[in-house]
Order: sequence, then C-alpha cells, then structure tokens
Amino acid sequence: MFSPEKVINKALLLGAERADAILLEVDQVEQAFRGGIVESNEAKTRIYGVRVVVSGVMGIASSTRPDAERLVKSAIKAASIGSRARKLASGELARGRYRFPEVHPVIENFMSEISDYILAFTSEVRERLSGLIRFIEVVATGSRVKRLLVSSEGVDAFEEKPLVDFSASAIVSGRKEISSIAIGGAGGLEVVIDVNPKKLAKALIARSIAGAMARKLKPAFRGFAFPIILSGKSAAALIHEAVGHTLEADVALERGKPIKIGVKVASKELTVIDDPLTPGGYGSYFFDDEGIVAKRKTLIENGFIVDVLHNRWSAYEYGAIPKGNGRGLFFFPKALMSNIKVKPGDWRFKEIIEETKFGFLVNDVVKAELVDGMVTLIPDEAWLVEKGEVKTPVMLREIRIPLNKALNKIDAIAREVASRFTVEKGLPIGEYSPPLRISEAYVF
Repeated sequence: MFSPEKVINKALLLGAERADAILLEVDQVEQAFRGGIVESNEAKTRIYGVRVVVSGVMGIASSTRPDAERLVKSAIKAASIGSRARKLASGELARGRYRFPEVHPVIENFMSEISDYILAFTSEVRERLSGLIRFIEVVATGSRVKRLLVSSEGVDAFEEKPLVDFSASAIVSGRKEISSIAIGGAGGLEVVIDVNPKKLAKALIARSIAGAMARKLKPAFRGFAFPIILSGKSAAALIHEAVGHTLEADVALERGKPIKIGVKVASKELTVIDDPLTPGGYGSYFFDDEGIVAKRKTLIENGFIVDVLHNRWSAYEYGAIPKGNGRGLFFFPKALMSNIKVKPGDWRFKEIIEETKFGFLVNDVVKAELVDGMVTLIPDEAWLVEKGEVKTPVMLREIRIPLNKALNKIDAIAREVASRFTVEKGLPIGEYSPPLRISEAYVF
C-alpha cells in the first residue's frame, strides 16, 4: 500500500526534515512500420518514489513496487550517505488537479486510427519515391502520463498529460541516403491526425529527393565562415543549445561560474522565453517536479539576459524565487527548460533569402550539441543560396558556431514560427522559433 500521507508521516518520524511522496504512471502505445513489417506495442509503468531531506541532504528512492516502508528507509539511508547539504528556496506551491485537453483520447483510439494514418503516409512515400527508396521506417507513439506529488510542505498536486509524436525516416539511393521528419505535442491523437498524411509525406519525399541530389561541399568552402539561414526547426535546435542549456543556473553554480543578469549576449533582435504553459507544448506542465507552480519567464530580452532557469537550490543561491523549472522526479531536480521560444521578428522568410548574396539554407537538423564552447549543427537538409535564390541541395557534414558569437551573429529573424520536440533525461522539451540568419558560421 502506498499512501502519500503515511509515507510522509513515516519519513518525518524517522528524522526527515522534509519528505515528498511521488507516483508516476505512464500508459504508452506504439505502432511502428519498419521495412514493411508492422509492430504494435503497449506498456504500462507505475513508479513509486520517496524524497527526503535529512540534515540538509536529499535522499531519493524509487521502485515499481508500492512498498512504502522500504522506500522511506531507502531514501533515509541515501540521505545519510550523501554529503552535500543544499538549502532550497520557497516558491508558490502547487495544489489541485490539472489535465491537458485531448479531443481524440490518445490511448483508447490509438491503434485503430494511427494504422490508417501510417498506411496513407507510407503509401504516398513509396509511390512517389518508387525506384529510389530502399527502406522506410515510421514510429508513432501515444502516451498518457499521470504525475502525483505530495509533500510535507503542503504540495498536493496531480497532473494528467497526453503526448503524441510521429517520426519517419527514409533511406534512398543517392549521395545523402537518410532523411527524416517528426511532429509531436501534448494532446490527443489530433496532434498527428489533424495533419494531412499526404502533405506530411510530401515533406519527407522532398527532403529525400534533395538528399539524393545533393552536391558535395566544395573543398574551397570547407572550414570557412558563411551566412547561414536556419529554418524555424533548425533555429529552434540552435536556441535549445545556445540559450536553454547556457542559462541553467544550477549547472553554472556547479562550475563555479554563476550567470550574471543584465549582460548582453545576443543581437538586439533576439528575445527568448521559457513557457511551460504553452497550449499543446511538448514540454508543457502545470507544476514542476519540485511542486512549484509553473510560470512563463523571459530569459533574453533584446539581447540581454534578464532571467535564468532555476531549480529550488539555485534559486536559493541566487536569492531568487523559483518559477517552476526544477525537473526530475527520481534524481535531484535539475534546472531545465520546458518550452523554449524565440519571439518572431519583422522579416519575411523570402526577404531573408533575397538579402543573402551567398550562403547556405538549413531546413532541418539531425542533431545539435554544445561542446567546449562550440555549437555544432548536423544538417538533415541544406541548400546553397546564391544571389538571393535557393539554388541546389548540398551536403554539409556539420556547421560550427563559437558559443560566444552564435547569438550576436543573428542579423535577421523572420515572422513565421515552427516547432520541434526532443527528450532529455526522459523529460519532454518543446522548441519554437521562426527562421533566422547567422551572419557567420563555419561549414564542413
């Protein structure tokens, strides 16, 4: 039996100064189409957790078994072994029941409705890429995540969130063999099925054909800097790395380099927001994993840092009020973005192209990463831009931008916003950005 009230009382009796009882339940359904073989999978996971603070040190224990007494004792022992005491800031505590809307319930209708969608999608791809395609993979996943958090401080909050995502990749004959696309968000099956499957297929088809026809990058260009136009999805990946991760206050404290508020780090055109309350956002939530009510916050405004991402520990160290970015139920919650969003600019995307004499357009990326002060983008689809026109597809192995220049080199931001999603440490994150241009980035 796992009663949150009994868990907390037991922990306090055993010497805990503070205690949290956690229940995480995930229902998941998946249908995959791989090389003509269809796979249907269902899973249900329930995890029970206890967090305690003893002498300022946190201890955490979790299990798929609802053995409350064992979990409490394990968490207490974990705290006694730990050595790092951390004080936590106070914030607005969550109380209540929260549910994300879903028009077409994700679990109940998933298998029947997604099968027809996958069939329409794959049929279009195979027909249009006939003679060129070698392999196609489609994976559609629907989840319903239920999260209960009760604490001795007064948190008593429950959240139910449906998530749907759809990803597809194709291997074709040609220079660049693999191309992919993905869509996803919080909500029911409408997240995917409201997108016309043939229209989505055409996006993958166009990307695959571009990849097959892509020219190799001229050796004379390799290692040199050029203007780079990033589509909304590509720009979102850049901002995730160059803003989201660099403004994690807890990481900065661990490295002994606290982030300074009021410092100019980007061109004046750039404003970036973290918004966990975005309707349909893949990274949306009503309260974080520390029980703090989630709030929208501006991180960069007109190029200046005006706020950072906090968990309760970093907020205490900064003398700030936490606003709901402590993420992680079964490890010490870290300061992490939710939905990171770039404020649209005044440019039309077509104008950015027309104003670029020579450079490259990146329509999507396979991966983006920040390592040793360098942001690296691995393009999925790239094009040569010459004299204000998109000319030919080109193979770019990677694009590198020094972190200290990446945001200051943004010289144009478009109006139309695109979105993408990712998962870090099992935590969903949404990314939103209009296309933007970086005046100098190194191509390889």
